[in-house]
Amino acid sequence: MSVKLMRAKEAAEFLSIPPNRLYELAKRGQVPCVRIGEKSIRFPVDGLAAWVSAHTSGQPAQPESQITTD
Repeated sequence: MSVKLMRAKEAAEFLSIPPNRLYELAKRGQVPCVRIGEKSIRFPVDGLAAWVSAHTSGQPAQPESQITTD
């Protein structure tokens, strides 16, 4: 099994948030992360994508071809 992990900077960019906010969320256990030793932390790509899906509100966007105008 191969899991793609991102560093905090990459994960913060993926989520469009500042790295400090990402560290806060990780410290609180609110985003999936993997701790490596005492100081290193990584973020699984699939876990973050699932987290985004679970925390997305509203209806999914429709492709332009499905948008109707009346």
